[in-house]
Amino acid sequence: MKAWVERLLALVALITALAFGGTVPLAYSFMEIAVFLLLFAVVAVECYRGHRTVRLPWPVGLLMIWVGLELVPLPARVVGWLSPMRAGLMASIAPRWVSGAWWTLSIDPHRTLLNFLKLLAYVAAFVLASWAFSPRQGKSSIVNGLVVLGSFEALYGLYQYLGHHQKIFGYTKVAYTTDATGTYINRNHFAGLLELIIPLTVAAGFYQIQLWRRERWRATRRSEENHVAAYRGLFLLFLVIIMGVAAICSHSRMGIFGMFVSLIFILLLSQARSGTRVWKAASLLIIFGILAYGIWVGLGPALHRFENLGKRGYLEQEGRLHIWEGAKRLIQNYPLTGTGLGTFGEAYRHYQHYLTYAYVTHAHSDIIEFTCNIGILGAILLFGSILWLWGQSIRAFFGEMGEYRRAITLGCIGSTLALLIHSTADFNLQIPANALIWAMILGMNYKAVHLRKEEGRVPVALAGKPPSPEGVEHGAIRLT
Repeated sequence: MKAWVERLLALVALITALAFGGTVPLAYSFMEIAVFLLLFAVVAVECYRGHRTVRLPWPVGLLMIWVGLELVPLPARVVGWLSPMRAGLMASIAPRWVSGAWWTLSIDPHRTLLNFLKLLAYVAAFVLASWAFSPRQGKSSIVNGLVVLGSFEALYGLYQYLGHHQKIFGYTKVAYTTDATGTYINRNHFAGLLELIIPLTVAAGFYQIQLWRRERWRATRRSEENHVAAYRGLFLLFLVIIMGVAAICSHSRMGIFGMFVSLIFILLLSQARSGTRVWKAASLLIIFGILAYGIWVGLGPALHRFENLGKRGYLEQEGRLHIWEGAKRLIQNYPLTGTGLGTFGEAYRHYQHYLTYAYVTHAHSDIIEFTCNIGILGAILLFGSILWLWGQSIRAFFGEMGEYRRAITLGCIGSTLALLIHSTADFNLQIPANALIWAMILGMNYKAVHLRKEEGRVPVALAGKPPSPEGVEHGAIRLT
């Protein structure tokens, strides 16, 4: 059943990404229903079998409770304790009913409910991915599906850019008509998708090369068969180059920066773990391959966008700094609870002093926007948990674990780093497809880090020496 759950999760992610990144109501509604039904089926089957393996990490459960609290009507006095600004505004609207009034902490409960359902779907995807992912099999339908998705998006984006075919299937693009966007409307979110998938593809390529080195050392097969894994690894690294060039052609500055930082970081990690010339050659192949192909395609437009950062007054004119200044005052007024999940656009209107004729829907920074929406405590629960898992992943990477498990851990480290960097100046987590895919990656990462070992020594993965005899990994999820 776990294999089917992985396949269905990959299919849901694929469909959501192809439908403009899941930004249309039909797409994200399909995503929510599919994930909820899948989770219900897994829980029902596990209960029928008498297993209790589908659990939720306590920080995630606490975050759900905290966000759900924003939807619960509370006495006016309690609201005054938790959010004095919210209570003051409601008292100014209906002063006669303050003594017996019940209010929600969210300034727009309907919007918060809609976004809370999305958040629940992402958490469900996290739980399903962590339950279904099995590193001991040496393969994952989720990883394979994401590689296929990233390859298609990259090739389609390059077709748009190089062929001047600025359409998304039958839809003619209105904005970003000189950039590669794939099936996404916004180039930054297209780059966000690729930077999530590229590190996983690198890790999968390294794993295949490691298999080739292991079989060559053991000399248990014919030489022709030994080279199959090497060809697969080289092909995966070629796909990394294609995705990297597509990200460059998106002209997304933070997307390009996050991609290169994450690539360099995971390449340094693998080099520190292995210390062999094979990984040095593979690393140079990836970096120089992306740069060489990018130069051939044309780096001028991307470099020009980076050069604009040095122009006087450019950052102020772009608008992000003005939005963040207003968001800072919003956080100061709603520090603990925020204004409610998904309510940034409505709340920010009272602090907007730049482009007052426009309706600003997002803060262009996921970290700032979530802090505005769910408060400082909620943001700490969300991003603190992710950073804690990221740190645990790096520690586990240098420990003893199986080859495939280590490879996936390496890819998840890179994906998380890339999107965290990008999230400082953009809102990829507000795009359903990207948020769903990241939740799935975090779920696999959690499983890979916390998977228990039974007996036997686990082979050293991505190491510069032949692995020791393979051990056995097992264990139901113990998410506590």
